[in-house]
Amino acid sequence: MLTHRPITTHQPYYSQVCQTMREAFPPAELAPMWLLNLFAHRKAVHFSAFFDHDQFCGLCYYFESQNHVLIAFLAVNSQARGHGYGSQILDAVKHQTMGKTIVLSAEARDASAPNALQREKRFHFYQQNGIFETGHSFKEGGVRYALLASRATNVKTYHALLRQLLLGLGSKRTGTSPAK
Repeated sequence: MLTHRPITTHQPYYSQVCQTMREAFPPAELAPMWLLNLFAHRKAVHFSAFFDHDQFCGLCYYFESQNHVLIAFLAVNSQARGHGYGSQILDAVKHQTMGKTIVLSAEARDASAPNALQREKRFHFYQQNGIFETGHSFKEGGVRYALLASRATNVKTYHALLRQLLLGLGSKRTGTSPAK
């Protein structure tokens, strides 16, 4: 069973968190770490590192509203992939949020994309974990994103959650890489 700890700049595992973020997400999809840490001071924002005993396995950054959970970032440490940690992290989030509708976006399926296989694997992972394509998508920064959720939802709800997370400041996709 995984345990989780809050992510702050003073934790000994903070550099592993930053490295995992850089490895798991393209620069255009990352928000600055200082901004993620700042927003994580809010009660509705959760930024957690997950551990199997003392081994850092991954992280999740999500916003919780009354009825929804917006997962902005979920990543597994590259040395820990393939051991079910991503599913365990999602299960922990589901347990902590008591059955709220989980909402997230992912690069849409595109057989001609350079990372087409990675995209397919991502969709398969979420489907195995009860999070499905909603049939809705949107385009941001020249990239098409599919909306995924554990229950029916729409792009309007996704963007409203994103605005709440970001306090109305704009998109999570700022084009800035996380820094230590």
